[in-house]
Amino acid sequence: MYNNFKRLVSVIMLIPLIFTILPTKAIAETLNNNLNIYEQSVQHRNDNYEKILNTKIIKEIKEKREKNIKYFLKDDLSYEAAIYPFAIHYKENGKWKDIDNTLIESNDKNDNSIVENKENNYKIKISKNVNSDKLVNIKKDKYEIAWNIQDSIINKTIQNQQAVEGMLQDDIYNTKQLHNSALSIKKPNTKILEKLTADEKKRTLTKVLSEAFFLNIYENVDLQYEIRPESVKETIVINNKINDPKFYFNIQTKNLTYLAEVSHLL
Repeated sequence: MYNNFKRLVSVIMLIPLIFTILPTKAIAETLNNNLNIYEQSVQHRNDNYEKILNTKIIKEIKEKREKNIKYFLKDDLSYEAAIYPFAIHYKENGKWKDIDNTLIESNDKNDNSIVENKENNYKIKISKNVNSDKLVNIKKDKYEIAWNIQDSIINKTIQNQQAVEGMLQDDIYNTKQLHNSALSIKKPNTKILEKLTADEKKRTLTKVLSEAFFLNIYENVDLQYEIRPESVKETIVINNKINDPKFYFNIQTKNLTYLAEVSHLL
């Protein structure tokens, strides 16, 4: 047992001695060789990355589309996946199609002038006149919702016709009048495409979002609609302080029911 311990101690003591005896040049050459191998590996990866960056997109592979992904064939026969943080395709008859929310002019069934989005799995129609009975109409499958702004001054005046003169005047003075505002469409900023490369232009989508707005529907109040891939956002913009910041809408639905939340939202 004692002899085994002595041998173990001897081996441990020999290890630094062996490294001391080894030529310094040999150790340096080994380190340099390993460093050269590492540098060559890094350079190889950098060359491959540079090669990937220099490949060009030939075309989109439409068969490989996903809800928020486009696949492109490159000139070296590799594939590139462009992933977006929102839906860019909608499914129709089992195939993914490009979402195009460009607003185009049209007429509704009553021959009123409207704008509507071109291609999506839902259809939105916005009247060109803010006073329309159907200011906005959205339809998807069998579900439909429409609304318009209630012109409160007319209703309040009729309801208070029997009131004394002073109260009637006070109602009219404090009630907002809905202006005859016309619809405007925000044009897409195509100038950003001018600075992009050919491949970047193919990845950049300019038709999935659109925006329409009415200026000054009431004094100092604008109304905006943002048409998104899977939703519509309505924004009431109050530009300056107003006396009565309340807005009333008449809502019509088909195959839908109202659900009141704790926050009193519908």
